[in-house]
Amino acid sequence: MESHAKIRAYSPWASVLVRFSCVITTVLVLTTFATSQTNSEYTQWLDELLQTRPIEKKIRFGAHVATYREWRIEKTDRGRGGLILAWLYVPTGTARIVIAQTGKEKPLNLLSEDYRSRHHSLIAFSNKEFYGDLIIFPSAYHDDPSLGVKYHFVADGAFENSRNPREAAVLVDAVLEHMRDHPNESLGVVTLNFEQRELVEDLLDRRLREDPAALAYQERMKGGQEIFFVKNLENVQGDERDVIFIGTTYGPDSRGNQFQRFGPINGANGHRRLNVLFTRAKKRTVVFSSLDPDRIQTTANSPWGLRALKQYLQFARSGNLQQAEESEGQEANDFERSVSWVLREKGYEVVPQVGVAGFFIDLGVRHPTKPGSFVLGVECDGATYHSGKSARDRDRLRQEILENLGWKLHRIWSTDWFRNRDGEIVRLLARIEEILKKDPAYIQEKSKSQRLDFLRKKLIELRECEIKVAFPDSPAERGLLRKSLLDEFLETRPKSRDEWFRKIPEHLRSRVDSKQVATYLDRVLQIIAGSEA
Repeated sequence: MESHAKIRAYSPWASVLVRFSCVITTVLVLTTFATSQTNSEYTQWLDELLQTRPIEKKIRFGAHVATYREWRIEKTDRGRGGLILAWLYVPTGTARIVIAQTGKEKPLNLLSEDYRSRHHSLIAFSNKEFYGDLIIFPSAYHDDPSLGVKYHFVADGAFENSRNPREAAVLVDAVLEHMRDHPNESLGVVTLNFEQRELVEDLLDRRLREDPAALAYQERMKGGQEIFFVKNLENVQGDERDVIFIGTTYGPDSRGNQFQRFGPINGANGHRRLNVLFTRAKKRTVVFSSLDPDRIQTTANSPWGLRALKQYLQFARSGNLQQAEESEGQEANDFERSVSWVLREKGYEVVPQVGVAGFFIDLGVRHPTKPGSFVLGVECDGATYHSGKSARDRDRLRQEILENLGWKLHRIWSTDWFRNRDGEIVRLLARIEEILKKDPAYIQEKSKSQRLDFLRKKLIELRECEIKVAFPDSPAERGLLRKSLLDEFLETRPKSRDEWFRKIPEHLRSRVDSKQVATYLDRVLQIIAGSEA
């Protein structure tokens, strides 16, 4: 490439690698070159490249641990291959930049994992739509409300004069709520056009002055790298925050007409800008929209950006992605089936092959008291382990990534399992118990369950030893502690006669033998109150 040749003139250590053109330079040289007026073409693609989401990892570089980041464009507009910018920083004050153009439709796969997203849904759409080959690590908290892509439909929003006032107001309310309820999570707001951004900023300026919690939040964030921002689609580039609020902006007008005008999204780079936006969040993305994606009219010839917007809104609304969605498959071999069987026999729910794209945990053990979460990931040295392309696919880096995503991991070697099965079972179950004993939510839920079991036992004892003896001729279906009413007592736990009338449905109360109520209701209420003392 001509531009690359010019860069080589600036760089004494530049080199060309086989199969694709490559330049190695320094940060200073790259900055000088990119900002020169004579290299506007290079500056344009560099700017596009830096709008894509970087992939980052730690690698060993001599005696140091270096930081490696890679930006890439999936292919050029002319289909001549991909562009890659790789940045390597070593803790000796040195940095190197590698600029490459592949000769293929997709860039050379220097790095293929997503290391940033705290939840797989944050990158799953872009992987399907733009990348296609990223390895996505599953989160241990699949249904956690604080992680992933969320959708907030603004039913009464209207888009007129390039603005959507109702959506802006809802978004601003959510910003202030976030600042009060999540003071330690960084936040960014992105609207899909400039006019909506101005409206959001105006509303926020007025509201922020009246909210002490919001002012405290901004002061707290000022000292760090991730200050609060409000931007429009065109100027979101390297920004990354724990939480991103997306204001879709577009929607029907006040008469319900949905026009097919979507500003820069219809442009040649619309899909790239959307890709940047969709991958800005580390913990969760919340989409605020009054736009029904089903009313966006697209064909195979529609701009890529428009098609991507429609599909992303459908994904955010439903949580379903046709490809690269969460997978729960079958055990890969007899070894994994044997481990699964043992866990299920002990009362645990096991999910085989937990993953999203390119990487799967052999067995996920569901948390007994947290729906949608896993208490343990079990890694077996079966087909999945041996199919890794290299030792890098099984190294400590991936373990650290999974642990950062909330996973507690346990390795079982097949040779140990078949030689000393009983010992490995003890070790596996002890690992689960060790984790649960340190889990406050589990301890609280277990204590609650034990109290309920004790209460049930006391009430059944009262029924069998006293009430049935005192009223031997009373029909079972009219009993004060018959099964349906016993379950209601355990569910609502009334402690007074007033609560008996308020909490227990009338159709259950009306069928009870009045003599049993007069004689034993107060005893039942005392037992319930005593169980919670």
